[in-house]
Amino acid sequence: MHNRNARSIRHIALAMALMGMIVVPSFALGELKLTKTANTFDADLGDQVTYTFFLENTGNETLINLVLKDSHLGIYELNKSSLAVGENYSMSVNYTLKQADVFAPLRNEAQAYASGPGGSVVSNNASFAIATGYSGYMDANGSRVISFPSG
Repeated sequence: MHNRNARSIRHIALAMALMGMIVVPSFALGELKLTKTANTFDADLGDQVTYTFFLENTGNETLINLVLKDSHLGIYELNKSSLAVGENYSMSVNYTLKQADVFAPLRNEAQAYASGPGGSVVSNNASFAIATGYSGYMDANGSRVISFPSG
């Protein structure tokens, strides 16, 4: 029985090919593109930084359950129930620099998550680094000296 079905499928495919018909299977493909920007490239203790996230549905299916996860800012459920094919969405998050942030560049990564008919979807990593309010130099003895801005 199995060979008869396989033979029938081959005959149908051959007949379609002879008639010039091309059959292309359609697959649900969820894809998200995430871009992250900030309103500044450097900041000092107490400064407010505004991060903006741009999310685009680059797949071929509508996505739901949209969530943004940032390594420094936390998890955010997007204020949008679905993202249609080709649709964009943006959101901004404010963050005030704390003492622990100013000893090195403030770098964080984000990813977006969603679900669709084809399953779970995860975006690319989007990162941004901000130089923080410190400066340093090496003195004549080779010791590192860090000075903080006065202000």
